[in-house]
Amino acid sequence: MSDRRMFQVNELLRQEISKIVLTELSDPRLQLVTVTGVSTSADLKHARVYYHVHGSAEARQDSLEGLQGARGRVRHLLGQRVRIKFIPELAFEYDDRLDYAQHIFETLEQLKTEGGLPSTEPREEE
Repeated sequence: MSDRRMFQVNELLRQEISKIVLTELSDPRLQLVTVTGVSTSADLKHARVYYHVHGSAEARQDSLEGLQGARGRVRHLLGQRVRIKFIPELAFEYDDRLDYAQHIFETLEQLKTEGGLPSTEPREEE
């Protein structure tokens, strides 16, 4: 399968799984879950679903348990909504990229306030 087609399938699955999590699942542990990406295998039989949740490590664990518990329902609903050869088996994985980006932002702000980084304010010319 071409890279472009794989990207389109991954994006379609991400959008549909997001809709399902937001509208079809009533589990309160999934209220703050955002599906950030999907990566399918070349044969489309397996998909890794990346998600992010705002909150503590406990909230992350709770949301993972909720997603894993709803895996069959999500896959069933995908089968009704998406026309692809195989509906993949789903594996959920926490996406820590947003946490890492937040950490970098906070570190840069801290360095800026401590005088370790030059200000991003425009300098006045004399």
